Amino acid sequence: MAVTAAALQALKLGQLKNIAVRCGINSSGTKHALASRIFSEIAVTDAIAIAPADAAPRSNAATPDERRTPGRGAGSTRVLSIDMGIRNLAYCVFDAPPFPRPRGIRASSPAMPSLIAWKRLAVSPRPDASRLESARETFEPQTFASLAYLLLVDTLLSYGPTLVLIERQRYRSAGSSAVQEWTVRVNMFEGMLYAVLHTLHAEGRWKGTVRGVTPGKVGGFWVGGTATSTAKSAKWRNKTAKIDLVGSWLEAGGNGVLALGTDEASQTASAFLERWKGRGKRRSASKTSDTVTAAEGADERPSKLDDLADCLLQGLAWIRWEENKLRIRAKGAAALEEDAE
Repeated sequence: MAVTAAALQALKLGQLKNIAVRCGINSSGTKHALASRIFSEIAVTDAIAIAPADAAPRSNAATPDERRTPGRGAGSTRVLSIDMGIRNLAYCVFDAPPFPRPRGIRASSPAMPSLIAWKRLAVSPRPDASRLESARETFEPQTFASLAYLLLVDTLLSYGPTLVLIERQRYRSAGSSAVQEWTVRVNMFEGMLYAVLHTLHAEGRWKGTVRGVTPGKVGGFWVGGTATSTAKSAKWRNKTAKIDLVGSWLEAGGNGVLALGTDEASQTASAFLERWKGRGKRRSASKTSDTVTAAEGADERPSKLDDLADCLLQGLAWIRWEENKLRIRAKGAAALEEDAE
């Protein structure tokens, strides 16, 4: 491994924080603690498979039936990224190309992650108000245990992921001392997904890996910090920035960041793009202001585009983090500075 603990300790704190952000590593703590954390996480990372030198080149395009077939391509990693929710769970599936690129793929033709699936669904839909009052939505643990199992076995694991990324949940929002009931429900469902995946792995029915991803690391990697007066406006601007980032990529045909590998993914991308452009027209027609008020936030709610954007950015962030870790392992910390030039 090219990077050494001594080399990291010699860097400035700002340089270490930059490396941590670009590798999805916690950037808090003293300089010594941060350098040690970076070295240990880079040394043991279960990164994207490194392609053997004689591996055959792989196209970004996926066949129509590829979404149901695990282990596609030489050394590729199939990533399932989940943005947690009960009525608004979103997920996407990527085929991450091996890094570094196999022989036969020129530097002028970068291999991009191929988007296989991209969807939003309601694990527990809202009850129909037109039905009898007895037909109420239930949040009992036994009900959610069944929903978690069926969601994974019947839907998510049918894509054959080798890695599952699950958005980490919080118990409190914006520093509030209260724990909302809905938050507890989502956290309960999150835990059940981990339990089902662990059981399936222990029984030999699934051989992948599960990782929890902190939303703040994903947001910090793609859009950075946001200087606003209130926590509510900061959260709103961060959501809008992420939606706009994904929208701009799709508008540019992937913008060299991702490839649409199936018709299924292309349909979701087209629907996202259409709604995103519609939001832009509504914003331009409304009163512009440097301050986002609660009323304006309610009028311009992302209408769940944020869930689709979050799961996509989470999956792509993980791929970038692992590639950056491999660059550092191969060439040292200076490798990321060279990429930025």
